[in-house]
Amino acid sequence: MGSEFAVGPVVAKPGERTVGFLEIGPMAGGANLRIPIHVVAGNDDGPTLVLLSGQHGDEVTPLSVFNALIHSLDRRAIRGRLVIVPFANPVAFLYGQRSTWIDALYGATTGNLNRLWPGKRDGFFTERIAWTITQHVLPVADAIIDFHSSILDQLWLYYAYYMPDDGDIGRRSREMGRAFGMEILMRRPGAHVGSAGSTLSDYVFRELKIPVLPVEIGEFYGLRVNGAHPAPQDPVRSLPEVGVTGVLNIMKLLGMLPGKPVVPAQQVIVSPETRCLPAAGGILFPEVNRRDIGRVLGGGTVLGRIVGPFTFEVLEEIKTPYARSLLLSARPGIPVAKVNPGDQCFHVADFDTAEWIG
Repeated sequence: MGSEFAVGPVVAKPGERTVGFLEIGPMAGGANLRIPIHVVAGNDDGPTLVLLSGQHGDEVTPLSVFNALIHSLDRRAIRGRLVIVPFANPVAFLYGQRSTWIDALYGATTGNLNRLWPGKRDGFFTERIAWTITQHVLPVADAIIDFHSSILDQLWLYYAYYMPDDGDIGRRSREMGRAFGMEILMRRPGAHVGSAGSTLSDYVFRELKIPVLPVEIGEFYGLRVNGAHPAPQDPVRSLPEVGVTGVLNIMKLLGMLPGKPVVPAQQVIVSPETRCLPAAGGILFPEVNRRDIGRVLGGGTVLGRIVGPFTFEVLEEIKTPYARSLLLSARPGIPVAKVNPGDQCFHVADFDTAEWIG
């Protein structure tokens, strides 16, 4: 029989799901800033898996994964505990923005939570959010899935990260990457460390030595090595299914659920992403869309054109940089999209680096 389990003030007894909050403090208008926490405790003791999302407030689609997971999971079958932080940055979530605008108002950090770990107890606003999660959530974890996602009507993408070789932690993290079951795995580059701190995954991986898997989930239309092969009209995998299957696979890998992970027949590992960013601002007319993610394109393929909004002249063509480029993300462009220089438009990887699994 399992034992009572607590994440800060949130306590769950064996076989229970408890919802509670980590308190940050009152806002200027008097409302309390709180981070929601779900704790699902199995009947038997075992590992603790933490699912964390919403570092970026415009990445809301993982909520569909958690909603489906919570309402379908049989708590009686679980060994151990599942801890879910559905949106780590409530203010960015509320305003639908990538980062917290409060910090940027006064010349502090950019408010990008995923560059501020482990945070600071007496730091700027977003640093205090990171610090609270660092103190109460991360210490209970035996493994962590760091959810990022497509941004509705802005950017669609699809891949999981393949963490660096760093002894046992690297091996276990890479096992999680394969077991999650996404068809595209991205080799993780060196640590993302700035003046204020690290990304969550880099901090967990390098400092806390906890196996971690960062994922960028979206819907998927299939791998198409032959670039001319058309995509199906409907996705072969929906976004909620990708996430739910991935979490259940990791729980099986950790021994929290019976059975073995169910993974695709083939997965491909590629080198770090290359971002194809516009030098000119204007209106983007994309030539590829989310149905093309997973498609291998020839060198110099036009991904999109930037057109001046007043003159309607083509200011720039965004092209694939490699002889064979695997498309990882695309802008919807319904029917067009407004972009500024340096905005995220497309991500690709050099398919000549591909390593197949399966």
